[in-house]
Amino acid sequence: MGTNNPYLQSQIDATLGDVTRNYNLAVKPNTETAMARSGSFGNSGLQQLQSEQERQLAQTLGNTANNMRMQDYNNQQNMYQWDQNFNRQVFNDGVSQNQQNLSNYMGLMNQANQFNQQDIANQTAMYNAPLSYQQQFSNMANAAGGLGGTSGVSQTGSSSPLLGALGGWGLGSNVASFFQPTKSTT
Repeated sequence: MGTNNPYLQSQIDATLGDVTRNYNLAVKPNTETAMARSGSFGNSGLQQLQSEQERQLAQTLGNTANNMRMQDYNNQQNMYQWDQNFNRQVFNDGVSQNQQNLSNYMGLMNQANQFNQQDIANQTAMYNAPLSYQQQFSNMANAAGGLGGTSGVSQTGSSSPLLGALGGWGLGSNVASFFQPTKSTT
């Protein structure tokens, strides 16, 4: 705003030229013709009429130039306000887009955090799986009569030699019969 319109003065000049030409080609000749017809050159009434016409011409020229400059000023104000509103809208759109991008980014960060938490839970479960299997086996073994248990029992007292010998004989005969070839009857 406040810059000179390079076309304004030429438009004013052209318009004022048209008004002046109209006065010189239409109004002034008609007045002079009227003066000649009346035969009253030097008549103060006709001179006063001609002076009034010239004053009106000057006023019309001044008003026309002023109105054109005022219209240009109003146009510049409107363009300035449009430009300011446009810039404000561009700025607001940029801020809005940045806020949306931030919101999207935060959502992605939250999703990445959820994936990380799930990954940690999966890794922990895989790491603890062998320990869990060992504990389950130990619990089943203890439930089945203490097989595989880790507690030791020391027995004090004497054992029977006769029962030991019988147990050894039974074990030995079973082992020996296992390794003997079987005879086929053909």
